[in-house]
Amino acid sequence: MAFFKVNAVTAMLIAALSFSFCPLLYAISSEDIAPIVQAFYVQVWVTIVASIVIIIKTKSIKNIYQPLISLFKLPWETWSVIVLSGLGGYMGTLFFLWSINLMSDAGAAIIMEAWPLLAVLIAPVLIKDHAQKIKLLDVLLMIILFIGLLMICAGDSGLTFEQFVTNPLFMFSNKSLEEFSGILLAFLSAFCYAWAGVSRPYFLSLLTNNFRKKYLIDHGRWYESLFAFWLTCLTAIPLGLFFAVYFENDVFIPPYNSLISLGLGVFLTTMGCFYAYSLMLSKSSTINLLWYISPIVAAVWLVIFGYSEITSLLIAGGCLIIFANLVLILTTKDNSITKIEEA
Repeated sequence: MAFFKVNAVTAMLIAALSFSFCPLLYAISSEDIAPIVQAFYVQVWVTIVASIVIIIKTKSIKNIYQPLISLFKLPWETWSVIVLSGLGGYMGTLFFLWSINLMSDAGAAIIMEAWPLLAVLIAPVLIKDHAQKIKLLDVLLMIILFIGLLMICAGDSGLTFEQFVTNPLFMFSNKSLEEFSGILLAFLSAFCYAWAGVSRPYFLSLLTNNFRKKYLIDHGRWYESLFAFWLTCLTAIPLGLFFAVYFENDVFIPPYNSLISLGLGVFLTTMGCFYAYSLMLSKSSTINLLWYISPIVAAVWLVIFGYSEITSLLIAGGCLIIFANLVLILTTKDNSITKIEEA
């Protein structure tokens, strides 16, 4: 069977670049569809795409329902993580879609993209392999990344470099209640995505050895990440359906919006699998800092399609983020290569 080689760094970069397309697709879809409806369809398509990949990878539909039957025998703690992880991913999407209706698309995207900073703090608590202490260099890189994100957000708000230097807390000054609500929702989105991303590998660590040997290990660690992503997304569909039916009169969407939802399903599935896979390979939670190539690329997509503009602060913030990523790549000790078998 064919295989390709990827390490924790490469896996995280694949996840980040995949996710960079999502803010643009969310912005396009928000013009015609209520956030609650769009969040539900995204959840459905993500689950469908992940299901298709599982069937193609294992060459059997049994690998969809047989593990589910066995999972009902697992302790409540394991199921609680599955459910809460799925809700985290769904609510992260919903909060973000609400936020871009209350503030600029690019500003909301940049705030939401801050979720790996939260993941750096959450991962050591949940995943035992990430017990490694955060070093001084990691803290400095976090600060550089945060400044880079603020600069990109400031540029999207129309500030010049001089105005940003004199008022770095611009995000919280002279804002209407609506804009503050948008900022709060974007931060909530970041927290939910951080929890969803980190809790999936944590869920895998709770599985019994018998379960993993029977359904997962033979297909490789990447498949374990895919399975966790599929299962957690599946658990959030009932809540998404309830919200869509209860709060909206019309839950049907035009065909072209279905294509957007499908695209989000593909990119989010790729992101979810490779992100969890990267955390499983890495011995340090600071691998999350590599994510910050994503907001740069996301900002570029928004500029190309007319949802934002190129500014000096966008360029300066992007350079800071790229610099921090290069430092992290060059100083990381996690260079082990793992083979992933393709179907």
